[in-house]
Amino acid sequence: MQIRLAVISNAGGSGKTTLSVHLAYDLAKRKYNVALLDLDPQGSLTLFCGLNPPEPEQTLAGVLKDKFDGVWPLTPCWRQYTNNVVVCQGGMVLTQTADELVLHKRGAYLLADCLTDYPLAHDVVIFDCPATLGPLPLMALAACTHIIIPVQLEPKSIQGAAHLLEWYYYHCKYLRLNPTPEILGFVPNRHLRKLSKLYYG
Repeated sequence: MQIRLAVISNAGGSGKTTLSVHLAYDLAKRKYNVALLDLDPQGSLTLFCGLNPPEPEQTLAGVLKDKFDGVWPLTPCWRQYTNNVVVCQGGMVLTQTADELVLHKRGAYLLADCLTDYPLAHDVVIFDCPATLGPLPLMALAACTHIIIPVQLEPKSIQGAAHLLEWYYYHCKYLRLNPTPEILGFVPNRHLRKLSKLYYG
């Protein structure tokens, strides 16, 4: 069964993209085929994967159009190390996509529909989500099988993670997701830096 993993956090700088690329690379080295889908208008995967900025129609925004023909714009990355990772890039054009999703009849289910109608053959699909709980992460929630939540060890980030859990339970029920995506857990980030400050000032 294909794993569709949404990396979700409503806090900026929590390490979503860092976690996404490390997971993709580690899984690839274990011989799994991985597709990274960038739902972030900042397009951080393009930078992290060392790719050239794409044309708007060659991003995930092009996939989410009603006229999508089933040809996913996938770009191989880290070819000098592995042949098992491809990226569907994001970018600022996704800002317009997010606005359009609010009015679309199948807005929250659009990505899930694309993956059903035009399935990817990869073992694992990873959704790198933006630092919001808006239309794009909601679409990832409806399309994923599993969720992982990066969090910084500080009160604001932990409070945000608690709010994310409320969002998760509410929308799983509202969207009638069956089965409900499984939360694999929380991944603490930058904890060594926090401990260093604690011990060494």
